[in-house]
Amino acid sequence: MLEHFEPNSKIYVQTGEPNDFVAIPQITYLSSDFVVHEENFSRLPHNSVVILDDFSFRTANNKQGKLDFYKVVNFYLRHHNITLILVVHNLFNNNLSNDILNASHIFLSYSNLGYQIMRYITVIFLYPILFPLLTVDIYRKLYMRLGGLEALNFYQEIPKSVFHFAYVNTLRSYIINKIENLFNTTQKVEMFANKNVYIIHEVDQYCVMPKEDKSNNKTPPIPVLDFISNTYPSQKFLKIVGNILVKHDLLNSDLFFKENNAIHLADFLAYINNRFDKQENTRMTKLCKMLQSKNIKFPCVCVRNNLAKRFLC
Repeated sequence: MLEHFEPNSKIYVQTGEPNDFVAIPQITYLSSDFVVHEENFSRLPHNSVVILDDFSFRTANNKQGKLDFYKVVNFYLRHHNITLILVVHNLFNNNLSNDILNASHIFLSYSNLGYQIMRYITVIFLYPILFPLLTVDIYRKLYMRLGGLEALNFYQEIPKSVFHFAYVNTLRSYIINKIENLFNTTQKVEMFANKNVYIIHEVDQYCVMPKEDKSNNKTPPIPVLDFISNTYPSQKFLKIVGNILVKHDLLNSDLFFKENNAIHLADFLAYINNRFDKQENTRMTKLCKMLQSKNIKFPCVCVRNNLAKRFLC
């Protein structure tokens, strides 16, 4: 990325891992007490590039620090042609999450954290039981800006182990799937915005939409194991639960239980995975008893809820 800046630009880096930047020529390291303040940036020449690795505010309620930060970002950088790059490794522990989500930004899901952010944005208000601590206004706004349930369906269609996503937040919000295909002229890339799907192609190509399959106009079913892998990437034993449910044909194409269509797979997984649940859940107990009546058992390691273990293990 640095090759796109002016050749004479001076590069300044603040990092605890200098070895990560050895490939950058003529680098100047900043001290650990360097903060985003106009006084510090006034010492840097025009056309500089400043990289702050593992950036975060040290205190959550540092109002003056935030004001100094905004002054630099919104005014000083632009008027002195200085580029500031903040390397943030965790969106939710740097006291900047709301600022980043409200600002123009691009998320590329090239890691588990990237998919975690996408899940928060697209899934949180459809399945709030999965994210009880994150039901705040910022996610509600993002969820609705993206397109609500239609955005979730668009997100779920693509196998995450093969392709990656981009989420672009500007005046409007966009999701782009199959990012890899942007560099492959023979494959299409789709973009979701305002509850509509668009095809991205090269400028000299025609805008030809794919032919509609009239034999089946329904939305393709969401694979059970894909859903579990994307929702619980670190819970490998839940895939065993998914395989058992698929084997006994218990779920419909929308991942609701066929014999209890008020309960989604997400609800069931959240229930059996909650080891702190001490109260009887009538709906889930009824579902568990139905599974027990069919002699369907799960390994104990898959079920963390002690109430559910009575019926399922």
